[in-house]
Parts: sequence; structure tokens; C-alpha cells
Amino acid sequence: MSGFVNLRLQMPFRIPVWVVAGLGSFVILCLRSAQSIGRLPADPGYGYVSEAIDRGVWVMGSGDPYYHVAARAVALVVSWFPLTAQAIVMALLVHLVWSLSAAIIGVVTHRQSGQIIVGIVSGLCLALVPHASESGIGNVGNVKWPLLAALVVTCASTKLQPHDIRWIAPLVIITGLTQPITVLALLPIVIRAVAARRITKTDTTISLLIVGSIVLQLQKVGLDTAATGQSTKITRPWDGMGLFWWSGIVAPILISVAVIVICVIIWMRWKQQSVFIYILGLMTVVIAGMSYRLGGIADRYFIVPMTLALITALHISLLLAQLLPKLKPLLICALGIGVLVPTAKWFSTGWYLTSGPTWHAEIVRARSLCTLNDDKVVELIISPNGTVELQCDVVLDG
Repeated sequence: MSGFVNLRLQMPFRIPVWVVAGLGSFVILCLRSAQSIGRLPADPGYGYVSEAIDRGVWVMGSGDPYYHVAARAVALVVSWFPLTAQAIVMALLVHLVWSLSAAIIGVVTHRQSGQIIVGIVSGLCLALVPHASESGIGNVGNVKWPLLAALVVTCASTKLQPHDIRWIAPLVIITGLTQPITVLALLPIVIRAVAARRITKTDTTISLLIVGSIVLQLQKVGLDTAATGQSTKITRPWDGMGLFWWSGIVAPILISVAVIVICVIIWMRWKQQSVFIYILGLMTVVIAGMSYRLGGIADRYFIVPMTLALITALHISLLLAQLLPKLKPLLICALGIGVLVPTAKWFSTGWYLTSGPTWHAEIVRARSLCTLNDDKVVELIISPNGTVELQCDVVLDG
């Protein structure tokens, strides 16, 4: 595919796509979290870090109820820092996970499209996804979603090479032991194998790693819980549910269905098809449906479907611009408006991530209380409705 954007980076040396997508995403995430970076989200609050302080490296085997290895690893590293700095460190490390996931998406989509700018923008879609602003950005409990997005895009690629397994294998293992619905990443591999009428050694290795990680998750959480999801969840729209929530539910599915229809029309008229685009469109719908089945309506479940929908829209536009060059300006405008307007509206982190006091201020207050009183435990405020209790010896020594 070519002709959508003929931009070439004029510089004495070429900066790898993954570097641009990763660093660009990190900057965007820091800007988006400027109001919340010193605060802890009410869920999961300080629990992961507190447990890491108590148990050390053994916390990696904890379940909630499933394995959440990436989140536990971030919390473990955070526990090594002074208490007053831990909220900021946690947010930055979570941003790093998102940025690495964006870098992977950038590499895969660049290779798939053959266009540098398409790879970079595809990677940035993860950092720009509007619905991450409510509870996703900087939240250690939600690192499983960017990892899943990166893995699904990778598994959908028709350009994987045998040596790619060196970085795909760690991605699969970490994602599988962090995100229970990683099993869905098998679907792109199956579709590609059917379309190509063969399965590569790389695909076989990825599939075995996915199955192995899911077996471990099932052993941890149990089949019943894995099949039913959360016991308490909101499954019906509520009165006054605003545009943010409706768009998160409806927009990814509408975009993906439209893209799949366009793909069918292109195949019927020009006999051209893109398995990559088909798969991403299908996976958007599948992940949205599975997330709703297991967790109901929640903003964190919008992150992956919306990211995949944006990437899918970008790639179908690339294909259309190749076939119908006169539509190129219109496609660029439509994409720009479709991505930038919602992102601008919901750019900064929202109430859920900004409503509590700063963690630094709470630690200072807690140290004062522990010094003046004989209490062994002190209560810290995380949000208007959330608190955490810490031992005074931890507060004074941390």
C-alpha cells in the first residue's frame, strides 16, 4: 500500500519508528495526566504497593483473583522508592508500559503498511484513545489493556518473521499472565492460518504460549469465575448516561462494521483484500462483546476496542487512498476530526483520577499524625470515597 502519505522525515539519520511512537506516546500520556500524576486512583488504590512492601518479590504470585503480573511488577518496583514519591513513580511506570505497547503497535503497523507515518500514528492511537481519561491513564490496575492491544495487533499481522519471536514471546507471556482474555489473541492467528492455508512455526509458538498462560490463569481463577466475570457489574445503560459512555460502547463497533463492509466492497470491485484490516475489525467487536459479557459497562473496557477501531480506520483509509486518490484530502480530514475532536474533549484525566488529595500531601500528614500520637495505624485518603491504612512504622521509615 502506498500513496496515502508521502511524508519523509528529512534528517541525517533515521529514527526508528518504535522510538518515535514510544517517546511520542510517553509525552502525550504525561500531558494527559498532568492533573493526576501525583494522585492514586481509588481502584486499586495503594493495595498492590502495600502488598509488595509486605511480601517483596513473592507478591508476583498473588491473584486478584487472577494473575496480574505486569501490575504486580510495577507495584514491586514502586515499593522500592520513598513513600512520598510513589504515586508519581507509579504513574510514570504505567506510562512506560503504555508507551512500550504503543512502540510495538508502531513497529507492526509500519511493517504492515510500508508507511512510516502510518506506523507512528497507529502507535500514538493508544496514547490518544479518548476513553482512557476516566480511569486508564496512570492506573496500575489497567496496564493489562495496552498490553492486550499490542498483542492483538501483533497477532493480526501478516508480516511476522521467525526472528520476531524474540520480542513476541515476552509480550505473550506477560500479557497472558496479566490479562485473562488474552485467549482471544488466538483468533487472529487462526484466521490468518485459514487465509494462508498454512501455519508458521512462529504462529505455533505464539499459540502454545497463549494456551499455556491461559491454563495457568484458569488454574488460578477457576473455570466458573473465568466464564462469568465480575459478580457485580452494570449491564444496562442508566438514566442520563452521557456521550462519553455511549460513544465508548457504540463507536468502536460502528467503525469496525463500516470498515468490514468497505473491505468487502473493495474485494468485490477491485479484488483486493487485507486480512490485517479484517482481523482488527473483527477483534474490535469480539473484545468489546467479551468485555461487556465479563464486566458490563465500564470505561476501561473501551480502551482496546477504541484503539483497534482507530487503527483499523487509519488502515482502511490508506487502502482507499491507494484505490481512489481523489479521496485522499477528504480521508485525511475525516481521520483528523475523528481522532482529534474526541481526544481534545476528553484529553485530560477526569474526576476518577483527580478527585483525591496528592499522595505526597497525605504521607506528610500521616507522618505528622504518627509523630504526635501513639497510634500504630494511620488512615490515608485516596479519593472522596477511598482510604487506605498504613502502619506508622512504614510511614515513618518510608
